[in-house]
Amino acid sequence: MAGYFVLENNGSGDRSLVGASSPAFEDVQLHRTSEDNGMASMAPVESVAIPAHGRVAFQPGGYHLMMMHSRHSLQPGDPVAVTLHLDKGEDLKTSFAIKPPWQE
Repeated sequence: MAGYFVLENNGSGDRSLVGASSPAFEDVQLHRTSEDNGMASMAPVESVAIPAHGRVAFQPGGYHLMMMHSRHSLQPGDPVAVTLHLDKGEDLKTSFAIKPPWQE
């Protein structure tokens, strides 16, 4: 599964998302999809910069959370708790709703 969202930084300093976790999945990784000569590929990234007074969209074809090895069955509409790990040791707790792949 993939996690999509928008992160906003309303502060005056740059920040970074350095990881994520969820009790519903064994592993959650930061990934980015890129295209080279018409071929799309996906690779893990160590962090995602969020510029001061800026925003970063996690969306199909770009950055996303790769949520691997679900610990239990998940159905559309189910909530999934996710903790986003920011630089400076800060965590942001949130929840995503499971959607079928054709819904954004």
